[in-house]
Amino acid sequence: MDFKSLTTFIGSAAIMLSASISYAGDTGIGTINPANNACGFLESVGLKSQGWGVLAGGDYGCPSNMKEFGSASGSFERNDIRYYVISANGKSLTELKIFVNVNNSKDYASARKELLNAANVLMRNLGVESLPSQLSSAINTSSSKSLKINGMDVSLVKMPWGNSGNYSIKLVIN
Repeated sequence: MDFKSLTTFIGSAAIMLSASISYAGDTGIGTINPANNACGFLESVGLKSQGWGVLAGGDYGCPSNMKEFGSASGSFERNDIRYYVISANGKSLTELKIFVNVNNSKDYASARKELLNAANVLMRNLGVESLPSQLSSAINTSSSKSLKINGMDVSLVKMPWGNSGNYSIKLVIN
């Protein structure tokens, strides 16, 4: 999938798990300068950056290559994960996002494992030893949850996809 397709990917009847991290002021990811230093944070889990550039919507950033995992079933495609680094001004970080699309809801266990692994690595790169147990538990049960981690507001939000049985989970950190 090319850079433009990846940044505009919407997905169909899939579970999207996203980690979005935003900060204001002079703490948190806003202090990672230049912002593109964060592009390699998840290479150790197979999410290699496609390089820094302008994203859809005019923000700057670097999406990772898509990594497929799990198994296809019937008309369902394999699951996939990707990582985005986003900067509104091209200099300081605005967001970090992890997306896991589960196209086969029967294979949610592999999606949970991929998200937990990537989220733990990302947090360690941001100076957090590991995910708090409340957040890990919420990811494991696909439950909505809000908490604070090292001054960051963290929310996990579950969003159903109609009657398909699939849904999205969005992890947002501000």
